[in-house]
Amino acid sequence: MKWNKGKATIAALSIVLSSNMGISVQAAEGDSKSGQGGQMTQEEALKLLDEQMQKMDTAIRTGMSQAAEKYKSANFPTDLPPRDKVVEAKDSKSLNMYGGLCEKYLFQDNVEKAEDLRNWIAKNASTICGADDPSPGLIDGDFALYYYDKGDFKKAEPLCINSIKLLEPAVASHKVSFLSLISTYACEAEICWKTNRKEEATKYIKKIVELQQANRGEAPPESGAESPKTAPEGGK
Repeated sequence: MKWNKGKATIAALSIVLSSNMGISVQAAEGDSKSGQGGQMTQEEALKLLDEQMQKMDTAIRTGMSQAAEKYKSANFPTDLPPRDKVVEAKDSKSLNMYGGLCEKYLFQDNVEKAEDLRNWIAKNASTICGADDPSPGLIDGDFALYYYDKGDFKKAEPLCINSIKLLEPAVASHKVSFLSLISTYACEAEICWKTNRKEEATKYIKKIVELQQANRGEAPPESGAESPKTAPEGGK
């Protein structure tokens, strides 16, 4: 099973942009001295950061367009077992398929059905797949990006925070690709930046840089990072 190409685009561009922002972040925080050795002033650094954040915003929106296009043509089984039977049998395969269906609904703007499935998966994933199952974190990250793209930061941010909370240990234990977490960091950085919380935004920019540096040896699959829980085979 593969992660959708849209999120891979967001993660890849976020890595490049965040790496370029490293010096700017230091200057914006006052680590560079104005006018010495050609270093940026805080004002210059903030201006450059703003330009880079606009590019990251474009990367997110491009990725979301790619995801929506993918899910328009995705095929999912129509004969999935009832949800109560999935829980009773601890049927992880069917849970994965419901996860793919959840995202198909989301990217087709059928938000009510998507949210219904998201809440059901969040409630039952640990029972079906174990307490450390990353499915809810992966799905919440997608929903956060979706709501961000729609301009609904109030809905996006809690999902971002929860996704980060669940994915950080999953990435540390190599259950999911680090790119999954990078796209969520990028989303939260953008939300903070656009709501005038510049210091919080730079914290997440730093996290992207640090995570990328710690995982230089991990090459993502050609079609995007692996996501073992959210996209069934039929959704490729």
